Amino acid sequence: MKILTFLLALALASALWVYNKNSKGDGNQSVNAILGDISFEDKYTKEPTAETDEDLRIGTHLAYVENVLWNTDVSTLPMELRRKRQLMLDLLHTYRITGVFPRNYDDVNERKPCFIDKDGRICAVGYLIEQTAGREVAETINKKYQYENILDMNDPTVDNWIASSGLTKMECAMIQPAYGGVTVVYDDKNHVSKGYGISSALLSGANISFAAINAVQIGRGAGNRIVPWIGLASGAAQITLGIAKYPEEERNIYDEPYMNVGQRNVSFLNIGLGTASMILSSWNLIANRPGKEKTVRWGFQRIAIPNSHDGLGFNVVKRF
Repeated sequence: MKILTFLLALALASALWVYNKNSKGDGNQSVNAILGDISFEDKYTKEPTAETDEDLRIGTHLAYVENVLWNTDVSTLPMELRRKRQLMLDLLHTYRITGVFPRNYDDVNERKPCFIDKDGRICAVGYLIEQTAGREVAETINKKYQYENILDMNDPTVDNWIASSGLTKMECAMIQPAYGGVTVVYDDKNHVSKGYGISSALLSGANISFAAINAVQIGRGAGNRIVPWIGLASGAAQITLGIAKYPEEERNIYDEPYMNVGQRNVSFLNIGLGTASMILSSWNLIANRPGKEKTVRWGFQRIAIPNSHDGLGFNVVKRF
């Protein structure tokens, strides 16, 4: 019994380690190098998560920057540059509502700008260049600086275009989104992360085992209190995990609600199994308190039945 208890406790510790390890973020996950995720937080009063719709994040950012740039005082600019600036903002609006944004196919753990992706989808600043200077110019810039920030592009072609656009280089950097790494596409938003899945499986196995041992101890009147205490801790850990990872309702780029159903169901399972483990562990602690003699015992035993067959019987013994 001690060895089994040790192994189950080890499984619990392993589950918590896996969860903590996989909960740590990797790389920069902001949607913009200058503004971060202020656009999403301003509109939705919360930070985006790894499950947030990618197009929603990009569209929200571009709408925010578009509004900032329209409200910037440019009265000191020459009339020609003010007209060019207005054209750029009109083009930016068209780009945003069209909603065709590139993807970062080469960096899994870090959000990066992507001028033109392998499918030919162009970024916001690239679109402005394409529409005013031509696709060939945009392609040339892409060959040199596909994943670079605008502020790091020390190139005469880029600088000359910016100088004639009515925008500043900093404003172009504010427009330029960073795109998340593309590994697996979950169109139905019905996925469970590897870390959450492994942690849930380990805790489920541990708590099912603790529940079974607690049930046997309750029936036999065993006085071992180690298992129920570990069962309480394991059950509480699984409930906490299920609540912490319960997915929030999100909205896609069309403002339609959706939820990660797979993660929600795993969270329900974690909360349910954790609760069951805590109930049986508590019952075991109360029923088998030291110094209290059991008056009712129950359990299973093998019994003989006619025709030389064995069967499984359930008995209850009450002492008066």
